Amino acid sequence: MSTPELVTVTIDERSVQVPRGTGLVETAAAAGIEIPVFCYEPRLGEAIGACRMCLVEVEGGPPKPQAGCTLTALDGMVVKTARTSEMARVGQNATLEFILVNHPLDCPVCDKGGECPLQDLTFRYGPGNTRMTFEKRTFEKPIPISPAISIDRERCILCYRCTRFSESVSEDNQLVAVNRGAQTMIATFEDEPYTGAFTGNVTELCPVGALLPTQPRFEIRPWEFQAVPSVCGLCPVGCNIDVDQREGKVKRILSRNHPEVDEGWLCDKGRFGFSHLYAEDRITEPLRRVRLRGLEEISWEDALDDAERLLREADRRIAVALSGSETTEEAYALAKLVRVGLGAHTAMLPEETGDGLDAFRLPLAAQGAARRCRDRRDRPRWRRSDLARDDGSGLPQAQERRARRPAPRQRARRPDLVGRRRRRRFPSGRARNRSRLCGQARLRRLLPAGDGERPRRRRSVGRRVGRGSPRARATRAVDRLGR
Repeated sequence: MSTPELVTVTIDERSVQVPRGTGLVETAAAAGIEIPVFCYEPRLGEAIGACRMCLVEVEGGPPKPQAGCTLTALDGMVVKTARTSEMARVGQNATLEFILVNHPLDCPVCDKGGECPLQDLTFRYGPGNTRMTFEKRTFEKPIPISPAISIDRERCILCYRCTRFSESVSEDNQLVAVNRGAQTMIATFEDEPYTGAFTGNVTELCPVGALLPTQPRFEIRPWEFQAVPSVCGLCPVGCNIDVDQREGKVKRILSRNHPEVDEGWLCDKGRFGFSHLYAEDRITEPLRRVRLRGLEEISWEDALDDAERLLREADRRIAVALSGSETTEEAYALAKLVRVGLGAHTAMLPEETGDGLDAFRLPLAAQGAARRCRDRRDRPRWRRSDLARDDGSGLPQAQERRARRPAPRQRARRPDLVGRRRRRRFPSGRARNRSRLCGQARLRRLLPAGDGERPRRRRSVGRRVGRGSPRARATRAVDRLGR
Protein backbone atom coordinates (compact mmCIF):
# COMPACT_ATOMS: atom_id res chain seq x y z
CA MET A 1 0.00 0.00 0.00
CA SER A 2 1.51 3.31 -1.10
CA THR A 3 2.14 6.08 1.39
CA PRO A 4 0.06 9.22 0.71
CA GLU A 5 1.97 12.27 -0.41
CA LEU A 6 2.38 14.82 2.37
CA VAL A 7 2.10 18.55 1.74
CA THR A 8 2.97 21.48 3.96
CA VAL A 9 0.30 24.07 4.65
CA THR A 10 0.69 27.24 6.71
CA ILE A 11 -2.39 28.38 8.62
CA ASP A 12 -2.16 31.50 10.80
CA GLU A 13 1.63 31.22 10.80
CA ARG A 14 1.49 27.55 11.87
CA SER A 15 2.91 24.91 9.57
CA VAL A 16 1.39 21.46 9.40
CA GLN A 17 1.90 18.44 7.15
CA VAL A 18 -1.16 16.55 5.93
CA PRO A 19 -1.88 14.20 3.01
CA ARG A 20 -2.57 15.94 -0.28
CA GLY A 21 -6.30 16.53 -0.82
CA THR A 22 -7.20 16.83 2.88
CA GLY A 23 -9.97 19.35 3.48
CA LEU A 24 -8.90 22.74 4.77
CA VAL A 25 -11.20 22.45 7.81
CA GLU A 26 -9.47 19.20 8.84
CA THR A 27 -6.07 20.70 8.06
CA ALA A 28 -6.76 23.65 10.37
CA ALA A 29 -7.97 21.26 13.08
CA ALA A 30 -4.70 19.33 12.79
CA ALA A 31 -2.88 22.63 13.43
CA GLY A 32 -5.11 23.36 16.45
CA ILE A 33 -7.06 26.15 14.73
CA GLU A 34 -10.85 26.29 14.40
CA ILE A 35 -12.61 27.25 11.19
CA PRO A 36 -16.29 27.74 12.13
CA VAL A 37 -18.85 25.94 9.95
CA PHE A 38 -22.61 25.46 9.77
CA CYS A 39 -23.26 23.53 6.56
CA TYR A 40 -20.07 21.43 6.42
CA GLU A 41 -20.45 17.80 7.47
CA PRO A 42 -17.97 15.21 6.11
CA ARG A 43 -20.52 12.38 6.30
CA LEU A 44 -22.81 14.19 3.81
CA GLY A 45 -20.32 14.10 0.97
CA GLU A 46 -18.73 16.94 -0.95
CA ALA A 47 -18.88 20.39 0.69
CA ILE A 48 -21.13 23.02 -0.89
CA GLY A 49 -20.17 26.19 1.01
CA ALA A 50 -23.78 27.27 1.57
CA CYS A 51 -23.51 29.04 4.93
CA ARG A 52 -20.34 31.11 4.12
CA MET A 53 -19.31 30.90 7.77
CA CYS A 54 -15.93 29.32 6.96
CA LEU A 55 -14.53 32.34 5.10
CA VAL A 56 -10.72 32.47 4.96
CA GLU A 57 -8.09 34.44 3.06
CA VAL A 58 -5.68 32.54 0.81
CA GLU A 59 -2.46 34.27 -0.17
CA GLY A 60 -1.94 34.34 -3.90
CA GLY A 61 -5.62 33.62 -4.50
CA PRO A 62 -8.56 35.86 -5.40
CA PRO A 63 -8.65 39.21 -3.53
CA LYS A 64 -11.74 38.19 -1.57
CA PRO A 65 -12.56 35.71 1.19
CA GLN A 66 -13.17 32.12 0.11
CA ALA A 67 -15.23 29.30 1.61
CA GLY A 68 -12.69 27.21 3.48
CA CYS A 69 -14.76 24.01 3.50
CA THR A 70 -14.56 23.76 -0.31
CA LEU A 71 -10.72 24.03 -0.40
CA THR A 72 -8.21 21.20 -0.11
CA ALA A 73 -4.62 21.22 1.11
CA LEU A 74 -1.93 21.99 -1.47
CA ASP A 75 1.81 22.18 -0.97
CA GLY A 76 2.94 25.67 0.00
CA MET A 77 -0.57 27.00 0.64
CA VAL A 78 -0.74 29.96 3.06
CA VAL A 79 -4.15 30.49 4.71
CA LYS A 80 -5.32 33.17 7.13
CA THR A 81 -8.45 32.77 9.22
CA ALA A 82 -10.41 35.41 11.12
CA ARG A 83 -7.75 35.37 13.82
CA THR A 84 -5.10 36.95 11.58
CA SER A 85 -7.03 38.31 8.58
CA GLU A 86 -9.21 41.41 8.79
CA MET A 87 -10.90 40.46 5.53
CA ALA A 88 -11.98 37.07 6.93
CA ARG A 89 -13.07 38.59 10.26
CA VAL A 90 -15.29 41.18 8.61
CA GLY A 91 -16.76 38.54 6.30
CA GLN A 92 -17.65 36.18 9.14
CA ASN A 93 -19.10 39.05 11.17
CA ALA A 94 -21.31 40.11 8.26
CA THR A 95 -22.40 36.50 7.64
CA LEU A 96 -23.59 36.09 11.22
CA GLU A 97 -25.33 39.46 11.16
CA PHE A 98 -27.16 38.44 7.98
CA ILE A 99 -28.16 35.06 9.46
CA LEU A 100 -29.56 36.75 12.58
CA VAL A 101 -31.66 39.28 10.63
CA ASN A 102 -34.78 37.10 10.80
CA HIS A 103 -33.69 34.54 13.37
CA PRO A 104 -36.09 34.72 16.35
CA LEU A 105 -34.94 35.34 19.91
CA ASP A 106 -36.22 31.94 21.07
CA CYS A 107 -33.11 30.94 23.01
CA PRO A 108 -34.83 30.96 26.45
CA VAL A 109 -37.49 28.49 25.23
CA CYS A 110 -35.69 26.68 22.41
CA ASP A 111 -34.76 23.07 23.18
CA LYS A 112 -31.51 23.59 21.28
CA GLY A 113 -30.43 26.37 23.65
CA GLY A 114 -27.24 25.43 25.46
CA GLU A 115 -25.93 23.16 22.71
CA CYS A 116 -26.65 25.39 19.69
CA PRO A 117 -23.68 26.06 17.35
CA LEU A 118 -25.31 29.34 16.29
CA GLN A 119 -25.22 30.56 19.88
CA ASP A 120 -21.57 29.56 20.34
CA LEU A 121 -20.31 31.01 17.05
CA THR A 122 -22.25 34.24 17.48
CA PHE A 123 -20.68 34.69 20.89
CA ARG A 124 -17.15 34.10 19.50
CA TYR A 125 -17.30 35.61 16.01
CA GLY A 126 -20.52 37.61 15.71
CA PRO A 127 -21.45 41.24 16.30
CA GLY A 128 -22.22 42.53 19.77
CA ASN A 129 -25.39 44.31 18.66
CA THR A 130 -27.66 44.58 15.64
CA ARG A 131 -28.36 47.41 13.21
CA MET A 132 -31.72 45.97 12.12
CA THR A 133 -34.74 47.70 13.65
CA PHE A 134 -37.54 46.31 11.44
CA GLU A 135 -39.83 43.44 12.43
CA LYS A 136 -38.58 39.93 11.85
CA ARG A 137 -40.24 37.55 9.41
CA THR A 138 -42.55 35.02 11.04
CA PHE A 139 -43.97 31.65 10.03
CA GLU A 140 -46.43 29.20 11.49
CA LYS A 141 -44.61 27.15 14.15
CA PRO A 142 -44.01 24.42 14.98
CA ILE A 143 -45.22 22.26 12.11
CA PRO A 144 -45.13 18.47 12.65
CA ILE A 145 -43.67 16.80 9.57
CA SER A 146 -43.80 13.36 11.20
CA PRO A 147 -45.02 11.91 14.52
CA ALA A 148 -41.53 12.36 15.99
CA ILE A 149 -40.17 15.53 14.29
CA SER A 150 -41.37 19.12 14.06
CA ILE A 151 -39.99 21.98 11.98
CA ASP A 152 -39.66 25.65 12.95
CA ARG A 153 -39.00 27.61 9.76
CA GLU A 154 -38.27 30.86 11.60
CA ARG A 155 -35.08 29.37 13.02
CA CYS A 156 -33.83 27.78 9.79
CA ILE A 157 -30.58 29.28 8.40
CA LEU A 158 -30.68 27.28 5.13
CA CYS A 159 -27.53 25.23 5.70
CA TYR A 160 -29.10 22.42 3.62
CA ARG A 161 -27.79 19.67 5.88
CA CYS A 162 -31.22 18.05 6.11
CA THR A 163 -31.89 18.13 2.35
CA ARG A 164 -28.42 16.73 1.59
CA PHE A 165 -29.00 13.91 4.08
CA SER A 166 -32.34 13.12 2.45
CA GLU A 167 -30.76 13.18 -1.00
CA SER A 168 -27.37 11.53 -0.48
CA VAL A 169 -27.62 9.33 2.63
CA SER A 170 -31.19 8.09 3.06
CA GLU A 171 -31.84 8.67 -0.69
CA ASP A 172 -35.56 9.27 -0.24
CA ASN A 173 -35.59 12.93 -1.44
CA GLN A 174 -38.41 13.74 0.95
CA LEU A 175 -36.92 16.96 2.37
CA VAL A 176 -36.55 19.69 -0.26
CA ALA A 177 -36.02 23.45 -0.50
CA VAL A 178 -39.04 25.20 -2.00
CA ASN A 179 -39.36 28.73 -3.44
CA ARG A 180 -36.42 30.97 -4.32
CA GLY A 181 -34.32 33.76 -2.90
CA ALA A 182 -35.46 35.22 0.42
CA GLN A 183 -38.61 33.04 0.30
CA THR A 184 -36.68 29.75 0.29
CA MET A 185 -37.71 27.36 3.05
CA ILE A 186 -37.40 23.68 3.91
CA ALA A 187 -40.45 21.47 3.44
CA THR A 188 -41.40 17.91 2.60
CA PHE A 189 -42.01 16.98 -1.00
CA GLU A 190 -45.63 17.77 -1.90
CA ASP A 191 -46.27 18.38 1.83
CA GLU A 192 -46.35 14.64 2.45
CA PRO A 193 -45.40 13.26 5.90
CA TYR A 194 -41.69 12.65 6.42
CA THR A 195 -41.40 8.87 6.65
CA GLY A 196 -38.45 6.53 6.63
CA ALA A 197 -36.15 4.45 8.79
CA PHE A 198 -33.52 7.17 9.45
CA THR A 199 -35.53 10.41 9.67
CA GLY A 200 -34.38 11.21 13.20
CA ASN A 201 -30.83 11.92 12.06
CA VAL A 202 -31.87 15.32 10.68
CA THR A 203 -32.66 16.51 14.22
CA GLU A 204 -29.06 15.84 15.16
CA LEU A 205 -27.63 17.35 11.98
CA CYS A 206 -29.55 20.63 12.26
CA PRO A 207 -27.16 23.28 13.69
CA VAL A 208 -30.07 25.34 15.05
CA GLY A 209 -33.45 24.52 16.58
CA ALA A 210 -35.30 24.28 13.26
CA LEU A 211 -35.71 20.48 13.30
CA LEU A 212 -36.31 19.07 16.75
CA PRO A 213 -37.70 15.80 18.11
CA THR A 214 -41.08 16.02 19.80
CA GLN A 215 -40.31 13.60 22.64
CA PRO A 216 -38.40 15.75 25.18
CA ARG A 217 -39.96 19.02 23.99
CA PHE A 218 -40.01 21.69 26.72
CA GLU A 219 -39.09 19.09 29.36
CA ILE A 220 -35.41 19.66 30.08
CA ARG A 221 -32.43 21.86 29.28
CA PRO A 222 -29.35 20.32 27.61
CA TRP A 223 -26.99 21.17 30.48
CA GLU A 224 -29.12 19.04 32.80
CA PHE A 225 -28.42 15.90 30.80
CA GLN A 226 -25.93 13.30 31.93
CA ALA A 227 -24.60 11.51 28.84
CA VAL A 228 -23.75 7.83 29.25
CA PRO A 229 -22.01 6.03 26.33
CA SER A 230 -23.74 2.78 25.44
CA VAL A 231 -24.65 0.43 22.61
CA CYS A 232 -28.13 0.12 21.11
CA GLY A 233 -29.65 -3.28 21.84
CA LEU A 234 -32.77 -3.16 19.65
CA CYS A 235 -31.09 -4.94 16.72
CA PRO A 236 -27.91 -6.97 16.12
CA VAL A 237 -26.04 -4.08 14.44
CA GLY A 238 -24.91 -2.65 17.78
CA CYS A 239 -24.89 1.06 16.91
CA ASN A 240 -22.96 3.26 19.33
CA ILE A 241 -25.19 5.69 21.21
CA ASP A 242 -25.14 8.29 23.96
CA VAL A 243 -27.95 7.89 26.48
CA ASP A 244 -28.92 11.28 27.92
CA GLN A 245 -30.57 10.81 31.28
CA ARG A 246 -31.76 12.97 34.11
CA GLU A 247 -32.41 11.76 37.64
CA GLY A 248 -32.00 8.17 36.49
CA LYS A 249 -34.56 8.39 33.67
CA VAL A 250 -33.72 8.22 29.96
CA LYS A 251 -34.77 11.39 28.16
CA ARG A 252 -32.96 11.22 24.83
CA ILE A 253 -30.85 8.93 22.63
CA LEU A 254 -28.14 10.37 20.36
CA SER A 255 -25.79 8.67 17.94
CA ARG A 256 -22.10 8.21 18.78
CA ASN A 257 -19.91 8.09 15.71
CA HIS A 258 -18.30 4.72 15.08
CA PRO A 259 -17.35 4.60 11.38
CA GLU A 260 -16.68 0.86 11.32
CA VAL A 261 -20.10 -0.02 12.76
CA ASP A 262 -22.73 2.62 12.05
CA GLU A 263 -20.97 5.45 10.14
CA GLY A 264 -22.37 7.87 12.68
CA TRP A 265 -26.07 7.29 11.84
CA LEU A 266 -28.84 5.86 14.00
CA CYS A 267 -32.20 4.43 12.93
CA ASP A 268 -35.49 5.76 14.29
CA LYS A 269 -36.10 2.57 16.23
CA GLY A 270 -32.92 3.05 18.21
CA ARG A 271 -33.43 6.81 18.57
CA PHE A 272 -37.11 6.99 19.55
CA GLY A 273 -37.79 3.44 20.78
CA PHE A 274 -36.76 3.94 24.41
CA SER A 275 -40.28 4.86 25.59
CA HIS A 276 -40.97 1.18 26.24
CA LEU A 277 -38.74 1.47 29.29
CA TYR A 278 -41.55 3.25 31.11
CA ALA A 279 -44.55 1.43 29.63
CA GLU A 280 -47.27 0.58 32.13
CA ASP A 281 -47.46 -3.06 31.03
CA ARG A 282 -43.69 -3.65 31.09
CA ILE A 283 -42.61 -6.62 33.20
CA THR A 284 -39.98 -5.38 35.66
CA GLU A 285 -40.03 -8.27 38.17
CA PRO A 286 -40.05 -12.05 37.65
CA LEU A 287 -43.53 -13.58 37.62
CA ARG A 288 -44.51 -17.17 38.43
CA ARG A 289 -47.83 -18.73 37.50
CA VAL A 290 -49.66 -20.17 40.50
CA ARG A 291 -52.71 -22.38 40.09
CA LEU A 292 -56.00 -20.61 40.83
CA ARG A 293 -54.16 -17.40 41.63
CA GLY A 294 -52.60 -16.39 38.30
CA LEU A 295 -49.21 -14.65 38.26
CA GLU A 296 -47.38 -13.51 41.34
CA GLU A 297 -44.10 -11.67 41.78
CA ILE A 298 -41.10 -13.58 43.06
CA SER A 299 -37.48 -12.66 43.75
CA TRP A 300 -34.74 -13.04 41.15
CA GLU A 301 -33.11 -15.78 43.23
CA ASP A 302 -36.28 -17.88 43.26
CA ALA A 303 -36.84 -17.27 39.56
CA LEU A 304 -33.33 -18.42 38.64
CA ASP A 305 -33.66 -21.48 40.90
CA ASP A 306 -36.96 -22.46 39.27
CA ALA A 307 -35.52 -21.97 35.78
CA GLU A 308 -32.51 -24.13 36.62
CA ARG A 309 -34.72 -26.84 38.09
CA LEU A 310 -36.99 -26.96 35.03
CA LEU A 311 -34.06 -27.06 32.63
CA ARG A 312 -32.37 -29.89 34.50
CA GLU A 313 -35.61 -31.88 34.74
CA ALA A 314 -36.00 -31.61 30.96
CA ASP A 315 -33.02 -34.01 30.59
CA ARG A 316 -31.70 -32.65 27.26
CA ARG A 317 -35.19 -32.38 25.78
CA ILE A 318 -34.65 -28.67 25.19
CA ALA A 319 -35.12 -26.61 22.02
CA VAL A 320 -33.90 -23.03 21.74
CA ALA A 321 -36.08 -20.70 19.65
CA LEU A 322 -34.04 -17.80 18.25
CA SER A 323 -35.57 -14.64 16.81
CA GLY A 324 -32.60 -13.54 14.72
CA SER A 325 -32.21 -10.27 16.65
CA GLU A 326 -29.60 -11.59 19.08
CA THR A 327 -26.12 -10.15 19.00
CA THR A 328 -23.17 -12.43 18.29
CA GLU A 329 -22.14 -12.36 21.94
CA GLU A 330 -25.65 -13.21 23.18
CA ALA A 331 -26.01 -16.09 20.74
CA TYR A 332 -22.60 -17.49 21.71
CA ALA A 333 -23.35 -17.28 25.45
CA LEU A 334 -26.74 -18.97 24.97
CA ALA A 335 -25.25 -21.72 22.82
CA LYS A 336 -22.54 -22.42 25.38
CA LEU A 337 -25.10 -22.56 28.19
CA VAL A 338 -27.36 -25.01 26.36
CA ARG A 339 -24.70 -27.20 24.77
CA VAL A 340 -22.09 -27.39 27.50
CA GLY A 341 -24.28 -26.98 30.56
CA LEU A 342 -27.38 -28.93 29.51
CA GLY A 343 -26.18 -31.14 26.66
CA ALA A 344 -28.89 -30.00 24.22
CA HIS A 345 -28.18 -29.19 20.59
CA THR A 346 -31.56 -28.25 19.09
CA ALA A 347 -32.19 -24.70 17.92
CA MET A 348 -34.78 -23.13 15.64
CA LEU A 349 -34.68 -19.97 13.55
CA PRO A 350 -37.56 -18.19 11.77
CA GLU A 351 -38.35 -19.95 8.52
CA GLU A 352 -37.33 -18.12 5.39
CA THR A 353 -40.23 -17.32 3.08
CA GLY A 354 -39.94 -17.97 -0.62
CA ASP A 355 -40.15 -15.50 -3.47
CA GLY A 356 -43.73 -16.53 -4.15
CA LEU A 357 -45.03 -14.12 -1.52
CA ASP A 358 -43.26 -11.10 -2.99
CA ALA A 359 -46.20 -10.26 -5.23
CA PHE A 360 -48.47 -9.92 -2.21
CA ARG A 361 -46.12 -7.33 -0.71
CA LEU A 362 -46.07 -5.16 -3.84
CA PRO A 363 -48.07 -1.92 -4.01
CA LEU A 364 -51.16 -1.65 -6.17
CA ALA A 365 -49.20 0.17 -8.88
CA ALA A 366 -47.26 -3.05 -9.51
CA GLN A 367 -50.32 -4.42 -11.32
CA GLY A 368 -49.30 -2.22 -14.24
CA ALA A 369 -46.96 -4.97 -15.44
CA ALA A 370 -49.65 -7.66 -15.16
CA ARG A 371 -52.01 -8.66 -17.98
CA ARG A 372 -54.39 -10.52 -15.69
CA CYS A 373 -54.88 -10.49 -11.95
CA ARG A 374 -56.80 -12.63 -9.47
CA ASP A 375 -59.93 -10.94 -8.17
CA ARG A 376 -60.41 -12.39 -4.66
CA ARG A 377 -63.99 -11.51 -3.86
CA ASP A 378 -66.95 -13.72 -2.92
CA ARG A 379 -66.26 -15.74 -6.05
CA PRO A 380 -62.55 -15.63 -6.95
CA ARG A 381 -62.03 -15.15 -10.67
CA TRP A 382 -59.42 -14.01 -13.12
CA ARG A 383 -59.92 -10.63 -14.73
CA ARG A 384 -57.89 -8.14 -16.70
CA SER A 385 -55.85 -5.84 -14.48
CA ASP A 386 -57.29 -2.34 -14.20
CA LEU A 387 -53.75 -0.97 -14.18
CA ALA A 388 -52.49 -3.04 -17.12
CA ARG A 389 -51.80 -1.15 -20.31
CA ASP A 390 -49.92 -1.63 -23.50
CA ASP A 391 -46.87 0.43 -22.60
CA GLY A 392 -46.75 -0.86 -19.03
CA SER A 393 -46.94 2.57 -17.44
CA GLY A 394 -50.22 2.48 -15.50
CA LEU A 395 -53.74 3.60 -14.84
CA PRO A 396 -54.40 6.47 -17.33
CA GLN A 397 -54.08 4.20 -20.41
CA ALA A 398 -56.51 1.70 -18.88
CA GLN A 399 -59.04 4.45 -18.38
CA GLU A 400 -58.46 5.65 -21.94
CA ARG A 401 -59.07 2.16 -23.34
CA ARG A 402 -62.30 1.88 -21.42
CA ALA A 403 -63.38 5.27 -22.76
CA ARG A 404 -62.77 4.09 -26.37
CA ARG A 405 -65.00 1.04 -25.96
CA PRO A 406 -68.33 1.35 -27.80
CA ALA A 407 -71.33 1.85 -25.57
CA PRO A 408 -73.58 -1.23 -25.19
CA ARG A 409 -76.64 -1.21 -27.44
CA GLN A 410 -79.90 -0.47 -25.72
CA ARG A 411 -82.67 -2.90 -26.67
CA ALA A 412 -85.78 -1.13 -27.95
CA ARG A 413 -88.78 -1.71 -25.75
CA ARG A 414 -92.27 -2.29 -27.14
CA PRO A 415 -94.53 0.71 -26.58
CA ASP A 416 -97.39 -1.51 -25.37
CA LEU A 417 -95.14 -2.98 -22.64
CA VAL A 418 -93.91 0.34 -21.28
CA GLY A 419 -95.03 0.65 -17.67
CA ARG A 420 -95.88 -3.04 -17.34
CA ARG A 421 -93.95 -5.36 -15.09
CA ARG A 422 -91.74 -7.66 -17.06
CA ARG A 423 -92.07 -11.33 -16.26
CA ARG A 424 -88.95 -12.79 -14.75
CA ARG A 425 -87.30 -15.68 -16.50
CA PHE A 426 -85.92 -18.30 -14.19
CA PRO A 427 -82.77 -19.96 -15.47
CA SER A 428 -82.75 -23.13 -13.36
CA GLY A 429 -85.10 -26.06 -12.98
CA ARG A 430 -85.38 -25.52 -9.27
CA ALA A 431 -86.58 -21.99 -9.90
CA ARG A 432 -89.12 -23.27 -12.48
CA ASN A 433 -90.53 -25.73 -9.95
CA ARG A 434 -90.79 -22.94 -7.44
CA SER A 435 -92.73 -20.88 -10.00
CA ARG A 436 -95.10 -23.77 -10.70
CA LEU A 437 -95.75 -24.36 -7.00
CA CYS A 438 -96.26 -20.67 -6.38
CA GLY A 439 -98.81 -20.68 -9.22
CA GLN A 440 -100.67 -23.55 -7.56
CA ALA A 441 -100.66 -21.65 -4.30
CA ARG A 442 -102.10 -18.59 -6.05
CA LEU A 443 -104.79 -20.86 -7.59
CA ARG A 444 -105.67 -22.12 -4.12
CA ARG A 445 -106.17 -18.56 -2.89
CA LEU A 446 -108.67 -17.90 -5.72
CA LEU A 447 -110.86 -20.92 -4.87
CA PRO A 448 -114.16 -19.99 -3.13
CA ALA A 449 -114.72 -21.17 0.38
CA GLY A 450 -116.93 -24.24 0.78
CA ASP A 451 -120.34 -24.26 2.47
CA GLY A 452 -120.01 -23.81 6.20
CA GLU A 453 -116.28 -23.11 5.89
CA ARG A 454 -114.56 -19.98 6.88
CA PRO A 455 -112.92 -18.03 4.07
CA ARG A 456 -109.42 -19.29 3.59
CA ARG A 457 -106.77 -16.87 4.79
CA ARG A 458 -104.24 -15.87 2.20
CA ARG A 459 -100.79 -16.92 3.26
CA SER A 460 -97.60 -15.43 1.88
CA VAL A 461 -95.36 -17.84 0.10
CA GLY A 462 -92.04 -17.95 1.90
CA ARG A 463 -88.81 -19.81 1.33
CA ARG A 464 -88.95 -21.85 4.48
CA VAL A 465 -88.11 -25.53 4.38
CA GLY A 466 -90.36 -28.09 6.05
CA ARG A 467 -94.07 -28.16 6.82
CA GLY A 468 -94.64 -24.54 5.80
CA SER A 469 -92.58 -24.68 2.58
CA PRO A 470 -94.26 -23.79 -0.76
CA ARG A 471 -93.98 -27.39 -1.95
CA ALA A 472 -95.76 -28.76 1.14
CA ARG A 473 -98.54 -26.17 1.00
CA ALA A 474 -99.11 -26.73 -2.74
CA THR A 475 -99.22 -30.50 -2.21
CA ARG A 476 -101.85 -30.13 0.49
CA ALA A 477 -103.90 -27.81 -1.76
CA VAL A 478 -103.83 -30.38 -4.61
CA ASP A 479 -104.95 -33.13 -2.21
CA ARG A 480 -107.91 -31.02 -1.05
CA LEU A 481 -108.91 -30.40 -4.69
CA GLY A 482 -108.82 -34.15 -5.34
CA ARG A 483 -111.03 -34.87 -2.38
